[in-house]
Amino acid sequence: MGFVKGNMIPILKECKQRHFHGSLLCLGYPDAYFTIDQFQKMVFATNIDLDPSVELKISVREYFAKLEHISGDSLFKSLGFGQVDNLDFSEFEGANIVYDLNKGQLPVDYENKYDAIIDHGTLEHVFHIPNALNNIFKLLKVGGRIIHSSPSSNFVDHGFYMFSPTLFHDFYMANKFLLHSIQITQSSPRQDTDPCFYSDYEPGCLSSVSYGGLNDSIFGTICIAEKTPDSTGDIIPQQGLYNNVVW
Repeated sequence: MGFVKGNMIPILKECKQRHFHGSLLCLGYPDAYFTIDQFQKMVFATNIDLDPSVELKISVREYFAKLEHISGDSLFKSLGFGQVDNLDFSEFEGANIVYDLNKGQLPVDYENKYDAIIDHGTLEHVFHIPNALNNIFKLLKVGGRIIHSSPSSNFVDHGFYMFSPTLFHDFYMANKFLLHSIQITQSSPRQDTDPCFYSDYEPGCLSSVSYGGLNDSIFGTICIAEKTPDSTGDIIPQQGLYNNVVW
């Protein structure tokens, strides 16, 4: 899981609108590709108040420490989370919870446990997407938020999949989540220096570019959805594009 400036800004804006608290689960180890100073500049730009009791620290991972990148743990605790856990299918990158999201039987101890889950670059590496999405539903508390940042175009062989925003829109609507936002992001491979552009997504808004109309930028989807008392995680959606078609 990698956090760059382009996918960190929507998290900060979400924190500004609906303050973070409680327990956070990161799908994958939360490596940040920016320094403490760069993080503080983003915080200033989005007018966020950090928790003054939390010390911002350098990553403990050797590669990121050499670059003086901020640690994901201190970053998210400064945003209000009291607990930050990391889930992965192995201990290779230091996750404290080992579980394969491909599996269909989440341990009961982890159900309804987290106030937020952040998936920044993990879902595309999981083969069984329905099980992964249902696991996310089970992991979240009612009122908890899932934040996805997933590749949509020009990520060939980065993972198993690239996702159209309609996947997140149609799945979370069918399963009665509250959709806070879905955005399309456009960036360059030089994400540490070049700006990222955001556009709000509505079904059908990409029709004019859906067949070869995108340029050579990197495109992604950021989705923020909230679990409600009526939410489910196993309803199979029909693609919204075809729901209202009369044959």
